[in-house]
Amino acid sequence: MSIVRFYANSTQTNPGTGGDIYDLDETIGTSGNLSNNNSSTSFALNLAWQQTVDTTVSDSSFDISVNVSSISGTAQYRFRIARVDSSNVVQAASAYGSTYSTTGVKTETLTLSTTWNSGDRLRLEMETRRSGGHGNVAVGISVGNTSTYVDADIT
Repeated sequence: MSIVRFYANSTQTNPGTGGDIYDLDETIGTSGNLSNNNSSTSFALNLAWQQTVDTTVSDSSFDISVNVSSISGTAQYRFRIARVDSSNVVQAASAYGSTYSTTGVKTETLTLSTTWNSGDRLRLEMETRRSGGHGNVAVGISVGNTSTYVDADIT
């Protein structure tokens, strides 16, 4: 067992829905910011990062760190970890972590107890919502740096 750090990047090599799913990779990619608009008062998937796991994940604890670079309006956001199969269907997911409404680096430990198979994808998901007012809100995430990552115990 060894902890592998997967960094959030702005590239897309795994298929995703609506262009919202970007890569997690052991290599830090080009720095940049990703954001997406949401006008709903209900939480909705906004951005996600994933990586195919060639072997299996052997622990249920995942340390995450996300560098939130900007917020517009009354945006709120939260994170969870998911196990996704090769068809890009979520098979299991952690509970959501804390709800935030400020910029800065957010760190949490999320728990996902599930059986991983070779070829499954580890996904970090971010949901956003508008907590008041009207119109679009956005949350910007700084990627391609040492501050936005997921730690997973890989066998």
